[in-house]
Amino acid sequence: MATITCISHIHLYVRDPDRSLAFYRAVLGFEEKFRVRDQLFASTPDEGAWLTLHQSDADTVGTMGGVAHFGFALAEGQSLDDAVREAEQAGSRLIERGEHMPGLSYALLTDLDGYVFEI
Repeated sequence: MATITCISHIHLYVRDPDRSLAFYRAVLGFEEKFRVRDQLFASTPDEGAWLTLHQSDADTVGTMGGVAHFGFALAEGQSLDDAVREAEQAGSRLIERGEHMPGLSYALLTDLDGYVFEI
């Protein structure tokens, strides 16, 4: 059995990679690292989380294909209230907010293409 330490990246079909990068930069601090053809590769500053933003006009853009959502953990000391507010200011829509258990709050939001993500 292989041993892994984390999920290395999420690959999303998007209408406009630059628009999507601007959103994920404003909301979660992602930075462009490089491009290959119609794909933009971005990561958090520490490269702990990666996104591949793949330009497409296909009907699959924004569909979850059986995946309910993908999640990002806030750094220690970060405010979920602030993160939700910043996401909404960047064009996100809050779907749900709650607690998985006492002290473990979450928010489900959409990105600009309609993908659902959790903070």
